[in-house]
Amino acid sequence: MWKKTLLAVAALAVSAPALADRGHRDYRDYRHAKPAKHYVVKHHRPYVQHRVVHYRPVHRTVVVHRPQPVIYQSHPNTGAAILFGAVLGAVIGQHIASGY
Repeated sequence: MWKKTLLAVAALAVSAPALADRGHRDYRDYRHAKPAKHYVVKHHRPYVQHRVVHYRPVHRTVVVHRPQPVIYQSHPNTGAAILFGAVLGAVIGQHIASGY
């Protein structure tokens, strides 16, 4: 299994430059390409006069509600559940690593 994975990673690493081409395979078009022409068009902009308006400040009351404190109580079987999860994880990991 490790050989196949290593072979797949090596093949991907070798083919990475070919996959990074972005479609520029025909370089003949780029040798004879002429730069694009840029045209400047001048427009007369209308004059805009901004009016300053002063408003009275509004009195706003801010109410802040604090969240209730969260209190967790541990279950009496928590230790057994942690031990069972650790043993189950070790069994699954051994099964994956050994391939059986």
